[in-house]
Amino acid sequence: MSFMIFRFVCRPLNSVQHRVRNLYVAAPSRAGAPVLALREEEPSLSPEVEDTLAGFTNTLSRWTNIVQNRWEEMPNSERPAAVAIVVASVIAQLAIGATVDSIDKIPLFKQFFEVVGLAVALYTAYNYTVEPTRRDNLKKRVSSFVNAVTGK
Repeated sequence: MSFMIFRFVCRPLNSVQHRVRNLYVAAPSRAGAPVLALREEEPSLSPEVEDTLAGFTNTLSRWTNIVQNRWEEMPNSERPAAVAIVVASVIAQLAIGATVDSIDKIPLFKQFFEVVGLAVALYTAYNYTVEPTRRDNLKKRVSSFVNAVTGK
C-alpha cells in the first residue's frame, strides 16, 4: 500500500503564541482507507539517504550546466538536428523496450532467453578468468575504456 504525506499548517488561536504548528498526516493513497498516523514533526530521512539525494542533486545540476553550455556553444543551424537526434533516440528506445517487453511476455521465449543469457554470462566469466593472459588483457581493455571515457 502506498502512502501520501499531507502537510497542514495550523495557527493557534491564542495571540500570545506566535509559532506555527505543522501536522503531518500519513494517509493511504486509495479512497476509503483509514488514516494510519498523525504526527507533529516532518518525517525525517536517514543521513545516508540525505547524502545520496545531495549527491544526486549536485550531479544533476552539473550535467544540466554542461548541457546548457554545449547548447549555447552550438550554432543555430545545428540545433534542430540535435533536437531531432534526441527525439529519435528516445523513440527508438521506447520501440526497443516495447519489442523486448512483448517478446518477454511469450512464455517459451522468456525461458529460452534466460537460459541463453545465463550461458553467455557463464562462458564469458570462464573465458576471462581462467587464463591469466586473458585476465590481464581484459584489465587493460577496461582501464583503457575508463580512461577514454573519463578523459585521463
